[in-house]
Amino acid sequence: TLNRYKLFFTASIHAHFVALLVALYRLYETRPNTYNIPTFLRLLEEKAAVPAETLKALNELYGQAKPLWVKVNILRNKAFGHRSKAHSVSDVFAEAGVTPNELRDLAELTRTLLNTATLAWKDTAHAFNLSSRNDTLRLLQDLKSHNEG
Repeated sequence: TLNRYKLFFTASIHAHFVALLVALYRLYETRPNTYNIPTFLRLLEEKAAVPAETLKALNELYGQAKPLWVKVNILRNKAFGHRSKAHSVSDVFAEAGVTPNELRDLAELTRTLLNTATLAWKDTAHAFNLSSRNDTLRLLQDLKSHNEG
């Protein structure tokens, strides 16, 4: 079934990968004129909007996320957001030294950080659910059953 729709799945995987990189990049960029996690954490601290122990935990999560974001930054800025003539995509991936598990880890750290912050700040959780696993499995099962029938 996947082979019958190879171009669709190849394009879809690439588009989702680039969208993940762009979203993670935006969340952690450090420009002061954008909405981002570093600015959010600074505001929480300046306004004393969350308990000190929560702020400490949020900063620890941010500290874990930052080295992973640096890798995303390299990919986004040299291969996907901009296309550098100086490096091949393979060179950029080698420079970033990123693994699929690290991207998963950054997404999970981000979800934990944002849910922890919103729970402490507004006593709510957005339940950031980043998994499309069940929908993907249903799609593949539907395609399989359609092609068998």
